[in-house]
Amino acid sequence: MDRIDVSFEFSEDHAAQLRSAPPGNPVSSFLARKLAASSAATRILARLVGPTRIEVSADGVSYTGPADAATQRVGWARIASVNERPMAWTFTLAPSGMYVIPKSVVPRDEHAEFSRRLREFAGPKYKVRKG
Repeated sequence: MDRIDVSFEFSEDHAAQLRSAPPGNPVSSFLARKLAASSAATRILARLVGPTRIEVSADGVSYTGPADAATQRVGWARIASVNERPMAWTFTLAPSGMYVIPKSVVPRDEHAEFSRRLREFAGPKYKVRKG
């Protein structure tokens, strides 16, 4: 089970999908709830665009994004939930923060195995969300 390592280009299209997700979509609802009164959501999504690497292991999650000078390492104690959603897998951090792996960056025929491995690491924090 050692680790899952995903490197991808978080594109303008990924950001646009999150910005324009239909009402009730949990990812857009999360952004709307946290950032409703400003254009902060657009700025945050713009910071996500570019090369991204996420590593998941028994120790937690390591994230390196285009706006980060160094890798952020977050232990499982600080990860509130891991959600499998129709468009992405999301990691919600406590007290705040979120990492996103768009489903489009994982080959469709590997989704079930990817989900199974994430579930092994996350345990009861792993949830499947329909919306």
